Amino acid sequence: LGETKLTSGAGLANIDGNIDYGHKQFNLHFTTQQFPLESVLGLFKNVDLQKVRGKTDANGKLSGWGKNFALNIQGTTLGGGWDPLFVEKITSDFVLTYPQLHLKSLVWQRGKNTGEAELTVRYGKMLADRTRDKNIELVAHVNNYQLSETFSELAGLTGTAQGHFELNGHLPQFHGTGHIVGHDGMWKVLYYDHIISEIDIKPKKVLLEKI
Repeated sequence: LGETKLTSGAGLANIDGNIDYGHKQFNLHFTTQQFPLESVLGLFKNVDLQKVRGKTDANGKLSGWGKNFALNIQGTTLGGGWDPLFVEKITSDFVLTYPQLHLKSLVWQRGKNTGEAELTVRYGKMLADRTRDKNIELVAHVNNYQLSETFSELAGLTGTAQGHFELNGHLPQFHGTGHIVGHDGMWKVLYYDHIISEIDIKPKKVLLEKI
C-alpha cells in the first residue's frame, strides 16, 4: 500500500503500510495534521461517538488480523471534546484491542495540566442484539480547572475547581460518584467564594448532594 493522503477541510491524514492477505496481517501507519475528528467519528451510528469534536495531530498504527488486532494512537486535540463540552487542549493515548479499549487523556488550559482521565472498557460476550457486553471504568481528576472555558456559555458557571470522579458498571447501567470544590466564581447571577458538592451519577441523571 503506497502512501495515501486524505483531506477534510484544512485537515490532512497520511496512511502507509501493507496488508498481507496470505499471512493475514495488517501493518498500517498513519499520521494526521489538524484532522477533524467529527469527519471520521460522525460516520458511526453510535450517537456518543458522533458528538466527539476537535482538530487533531496524531500518529498511530494498526496491526494484526481478525480478533488479534491492535490499534494504537497518540494525539493532541485542540478546541475539542464531547459536544457541548469543550476544552482548550487534550493529549491522549488510545489503545484498542478485541478484548479491551483503554484511553488516557490529559487536559490543558493556558499551558497548564488541569485535569486527567483514564477510561477502560472491557468487552465480553456477544449479546442477542449483536452488540458485545461492556464493562466500563472511568477515573478522572481536575485541579485548578477554569470552569468558564467549558461551562460559561453552557451553564453560566465560572470559577476554579478541584475534583475527583469515578464511574463503573456494565453498560447501559453504571454508577458514578465524585466530589468537587469550587472557588471564586459565579453561577448565573449568584457569586460564590467557596462551594463543595458530592456528585452521584446514574444513566440520564446527575445529582449534586450536600452542597
